[in-house]
Amino acid sequence: MENNKQNIIDELKEYREKLSSLTEEEQKQRDLYLKQLADGTLQGPPTGYSSIDKQWLKFYDAENIISDIPKKTIYQFRYEQNKEFPNDVALNYFGLKISNKTYEKKIDETAKALKSLGVEKGDIISICSVNTPETGYLMYAANKIGAIVDLFDPRTNQAGVKNYIEKSNSKYLFVLDNFLDNMYESVQDTSIEKIIHISPYDSIPSLFRILNSLKKKNEKEQLENDRINNVVEKLEKNKNVINWKTFIGNRNKHQIITPVDYEENAVAAIVHTGGTTGLPKGVQLTNENFIAEYLNYKAVDFDLARNDKFLDILVPWVAYGLVFTFFVASCLNLEHILIPSFSPEMLPQLLLKYKPNQILGIPAYYEKLLDSELMKGQDLSHLKLVASGGDHISPDLEVKLNNFLEEHNSKAKFVKGYGMTELSSSACTCLENVNEISSVGVPLVKNSISIFDPETLEEKKYNERGEICIKSPTMMKGYDDVEKNNGVMVKHNDGDIWIHSGDIGYMTENGTLFIVDRIKRMIIRKGFKVYPVEIEKVITSHPAIDSCAVVGIPNIEDVNTPKAFMVLNKEYKEKEEFILNEVKKLLVENLPEYEIPYDSDYEFIDSIPHTSLGKVDFKKLIEESKEEKIKSR
Repeated sequence: MENNKQNIIDELKEYREKLSSLTEEEQKQRDLYLKQLADGTLQGPPTGYSSIDKQWLKFYDAENIISDIPKKTIYQFRYEQNKEFPNDVALNYFGLKISNKTYEKKIDETAKALKSLGVEKGDIISICSVNTPETGYLMYAANKIGAIVDLFDPRTNQAGVKNYIEKSNSKYLFVLDNFLDNMYESVQDTSIEKIIHISPYDSIPSLFRILNSLKKKNEKEQLENDRINNVVEKLEKNKNVINWKTFIGNRNKHQIITPVDYEENAVAAIVHTGGTTGLPKGVQLTNENFIAEYLNYKAVDFDLARNDKFLDILVPWVAYGLVFTFFVASCLNLEHILIPSFSPEMLPQLLLKYKPNQILGIPAYYEKLLDSELMKGQDLSHLKLVASGGDHISPDLEVKLNNFLEEHNSKAKFVKGYGMTELSSSACTCLENVNEISSVGVPLVKNSISIFDPETLEEKKYNERGEICIKSPTMMKGYDDVEKNNGVMVKHNDGDIWIHSGDIGYMTENGTLFIVDRIKRMIIRKGFKVYPVEIEKVITSHPAIDSCAVVGIPNIEDVNTPKAFMVLNKEYKEKEEFILNEVKKLLVENLPEYEIPYDSDYEFIDSIPHTSLGKVDFKKLIEESKEEKIKSR
């Protein structure tokens, strides 16, 4: 028996080695063969290993499976995709509709201004702004002249900003004027030579600006407006601080900008990870990464029609916000509706105002729809795609959102996806007919996803748990600090580099991926592995629980133990003790004893805290638990 097992292992190893030596054309032909095996056209037994079987290929057309990634820059590619539709709306900003023709003109003006400023091929320019047209102009203009954009969160602290600038050696910083004072202080004693500040109203025609200035503001808005004006007036006295209008006005209008030639694996943009451990890492994304992600979404079965309205409520300094909204959506010829300042409470109003066909957000954003008075009786039949990523969504919330869409006449199903900054955003997605509750869908057409033992790198078979690993043409070139690549970009036995996600999950024989939890969230209790998400799923299945977050806290007996923070629905506020007993009963019925929190480790709170990017702030809950433990001693 043992000899037979070893023979199988040896045969698989030999087979993987043969696969790794295939040419690109041979690999394409093999993928077509695998598609036919998966959809039943050809008969043959699967191996049970996703990296070999690619069982999800049955959901894609042959044309998309074997398509090549065009050898173009992102500027060249976007231009080619839109040149036949010069009058289509590219951007919608406060109701101002910017056509493809105007977009191209603004990109060219910005490219000339960058050259006049002194930006050369290979230079990195820093962008610290929100969803304004200028963000798009800068990304494509920089790419047109061979420069690189480095985007980061305007709320980054001084140490973080200095770290970014030190890594990039950037000379030029473009910053939204709301954050000008903080950024000005942060970049002192760095390589930054010129600061160009951008107003949210730079792209708005003069008449609209005048009307906006006459619009009555509340006290808080007026104070903020006065503060910004004072900062701008003060800092513009320095020669190294200018506004966007001056920047564009200084361009050489007669200069002809010839787009740089495509170069293999050239970096187009740098975005940054969430920084859940230490300082965020700079992720270098290439032209090929952007274009491969477009090809991935071109292949899905969503009804993404030209001129559909895409509501952008993401931020541009994350991969989803830059790669998907500013590039993929643009190349799919969608009308990109820019929202420069978004809070979840705004979502009902935005849906009613713009009537978008497509929207992408995180779970926390959509929760606000369920209890909104504005949504009562509203027709949302215009919504064709409602997608979510970036954070875990409970099965209960997923069902509620699907019911909500149906009740408001939308044929859309809530679509989940999964990805990483290191993969240029999304790596897999639910499809029209592949959308199981709690799953995050199937790998996108150009991607391979499989499950591995994080320590031995042994591949797991269908339905076995392990670390989710991905290889894809959307995979980053690397971090801006090469040493940080270790442990994330890992060479496997097949000779290929795989991205290690840090997430625990499993894949089914249908090619569907399920996420169990983050490896870092996993709690080791009395030698058992406890996954907080499994506990959260059971607790949120109770109708009285609005939301829940489970964290591991120190415990003398167990080393670590799970603690549940729960938010009650409004109508149950006076029944905490009764509901808690019912929740405990549910856990006993559905989970093994080692996964159930102690009686003292349940707490009702008013709301689950979130980070600035809208994800659950587990760190804050853990810190509050530690402080509470200290007080109780």
